[in-house]
Amino acid sequence: MEIVRNLKYIALIKKKKTQGRAQAPFSKIKSNSIDEELKAKARLRHCIKEGDKYLSNCFGLLRDQNATGEVPLLSPTSFDSALLSRLTSFANSSISPPTLSSIHTNTSSQFTQPTVPVPHTPFQSFNNCLSQLALSMYCSKDLIQLDRLYNAVHQSTLQGHYLTADASSALIETYGHNRQIDQVREMYFNAHVALASLGSASASDQALKSISWTRVEDRMIIALAYCGFLEELAIHNNQLISSRAAPYADAYAAMIQHAHETTDEASAALAHFEEAIQH
Repeated sequence: MEIVRNLKYIALIKKKKTQGRAQAPFSKIKSNSIDEELKAKARLRHCIKEGDKYLSNCFGLLRDQNATGEVPLLSPTSFDSALLSRLTSFANSSISPPTLSSIHTNTSSQFTQPTVPVPHTPFQSFNNCLSQLALSMYCSKDLIQLDRLYNAVHQSTLQGHYLTADASSALIETYGHNRQIDQVREMYFNAHVALASLGSASASDQALKSISWTRVEDRMIIALAYCGFLEELAIHNNQLISSRAAPYADAYAAMIQHAHETTDEASAALAHFEEAIQH
């Protein structure tokens, strides 16, 4: 019996040694994985820190339209030349139907009636670099960076450098998703300043202006839906319909989604749905 116990003990020791050798590679892999994860997190924190520094410099330079700074600004060659020439041409004429109808005052509404800002004095120039940055932050949820972008845009407009209409319309929807109605209204105003300053000499210019205007109104509908201004939203919707255009699918989805669960608003949502099917 003593011999049997010794043999079992020896077998148990050998088994533990074998298991230890078998587990060694896995332990090493696990250790390496933890080390790599820690290194990756450190790299991520470094990138975030450096990115924040870059954005701080970028916002300042773009706000001042300082093309001589260290931040590389987009060159005109990065744009389609025909599109760039249309975007940077100015006209004293205001937006006229069918591209923009005048908004009528609705005395029964409870909101402050927005006024389409026409006519406008042509501004100094489009801030193309800041416009590209605004487009890159489309529907962003980073409120800190959006606030910094808003301040940069505001300062740029004070100096006569406006965003393009498409960039302003992107910010309309972006601020709308975050329910920042004051920023929405200011970007809407800026968008119409840009539209009023686009050329209308050729058919392509007029088509570009019409497309941009439709996009501005469409995104204003989305923004107002998210902010809960459903009565005001109807004005912009009717403007599109009366101009033989129509909101895009996303705008109809926003109208239906944000209609309140009352009898009247549910009926309005159903009406929007039926209208969307027709268009």
